[in-house]
Amino acid sequence: KPDVADVQDLIIEAWSPCKLVKVTDFKKTNGVAQGNSYKMAISFKLELLQDVAEEDAWGSKIPEDKASFPLANESGPEWEKRRHELNAVREAAMSRRDRFWSESCPGPVSQGVLAFIAAFDGQNGSALKKGDAVERVSEFTMIKSEQGWIPR
Repeated sequence: KPDVADVQDLIIEAWSPCKLVKVTDFKKTNGVAQGNSYKMAISFKLELLQDVAEEDAWGSKIPEDKASFPLANESGPEWEKRRHELNAVREAAMSRRDRFWSESCPGPVSQGVLAFIAAFDGQNGSALKKGDAVERVSEFTMIKSEQGWIPR
């Protein structure tokens, strides 16, 4: 049966563009034979290698008077103006976060970054500290080759 060692380097390589994290604590959490293939789940941790400022992790704070959108049942020019104004404020607040993560974790892993920071749910709105870690799970379908198990 395939094991962690068959995909560990693949996972490390996938996250290598992200210089903020290191991949640790690999574990095979499940596996099932499926005819000529084998499906397995691998859990691993992404550990922060440096502190991340609150504004970089989550975006700038949105002023209290700009925090809520107008009610959906409202309409008219004033409602549209307010909605556009609030959208602009939110976009500006998120621009620092988006720039930080796209520069720190470029390439295909940038798609996983929002899920990664969302995993710090209990810390939303506070700085992230070096050593903080989140667990991720990936599934692989493996096939037997002449040189062992390989991901399909």
